[in-house]
Formats: sequence, C-alpha cells, structure tokens
Amino acid sequence: MADLKDEYLDIGENLRFYGNLRFAQLTLFFAVTGAIIAALFTINPPLPSQVRFLLKWVGLAMTILFWLMEKSSSWFWVYYVERAQVIEKVLGYYQYTGRNPKIRKQYWIWKCLNATNAVRGIFLVMFVFWLIMIIWHTEY
Repeated sequence: MADLKDEYLDIGENLRFYGNLRFAQLTLFFAVTGAIIAALFTINPPLPSQVRFLLKWVGLAMTILFWLMEKSSSWFWVYYVERAQVIEKVLGYYQYTGRNPKIRKQYWIWKCLNATNAVRGIFLVMFVFWLIMIIWHTEY
C-alpha cells in the first residue's frame, strides 16, 4: 500500500512535468516559427530566394518535429493519468478518476474541445501554412 502511495505521488510529479514540458515545447515552437517567418519577410535587405525556399522547408520540418515531440509528451501524460486512475481504485482516491465532468460524457462537442485538440489545430494550421509557402512562390 505504501508503495502505491509513493507511486501515486510520483505520478503527480510526472503529470506536472509533462504538462509543463508541453507548454515549454509550444512556446519554443512559436519562437522558432516566429524567427523563421521574420527572416522570410525581411524586406531590407531581402534574403536570396534560395535561402527563403530553404527556410520554408525548415519551417515545415520544425512543425513536424515539434508535433512529434508534443505527441510523445501527450502520450506520456495520458499514460500517467490512466495509471493514476488504476491506483486510485485501490487507494480509494478520486482526483483523476472523477476529473471529467458529466457534461463531457453527454455531448460529443465537449469531448473535442480540449487543450490537446487545440494544439493539434495549431500544428495543422502551421503545416498547411508551410505547404502553401513552399508551393506558392512569391517575392517574400
């Protein structure tokens, strides 16, 4: 029983770590993406077209890589929540077991409106943005 309580406490720390990691990764993604976009749209002096084309591919690659890192962090977070729920049944706790309000179970739209899906949407939008930037050749 004491081992399960210790594991339960460790799970809480792991959940905080992966929650913070997801936020830090997203922040870094926006910083990298912002720097690439700023470089692409620098007007004076403009970058050579070959460099701009390469930066667009780097932007697409960064989007994919950061999405993969987000997916990995999300998988670990979900694993720890599920493990916490198993331990709670043994210990009689309800912190993670009862965390979903009934409304989420009643209406499908509430199942879709969550932070994970919002981040997925951000990566999807950026992926499409970089594809358009690669395909559409302009001065910028």
